[in-house]
Amino acid sequence: MDACPVLILDTDWASDHTRIDGIPVRYAGRNLAGILRQYKVEILMLSGADSLAAREQEVVAACVREGLAVARFEMAVRPLRPGDRAAAAAPLPAVAPGAFHP
Repeated sequence: MDACPVLILDTDWASDHTRIDGIPVRYAGRNLAGILRQYKVEILMLSGADSLAAREQEVVAACVREGLAVARFEMAVRPLRPGDRAAAAAPLPAVAPGAFHP
């Protein structure tokens, strides 16, 4: 996915009008549809646990009503392999079978 974060939505009003690594944070409150339009949001990326709190479910429903795609951001951990770009900088030590379980 070729995407650039434009906004962080938070269900905690205390984080409204702050920034995280330069990305604006807005409270997903009263004017959610207006905020989504103002920042030209195209997709809502969810992070964290698989289950959503009630307010988070409301945010997802509002985004769907606005025609946004909704996806979950997931991360994985795996050992570097010889063909990986990061591995090109230095030789990789051998990893014993069964020593790493992603």
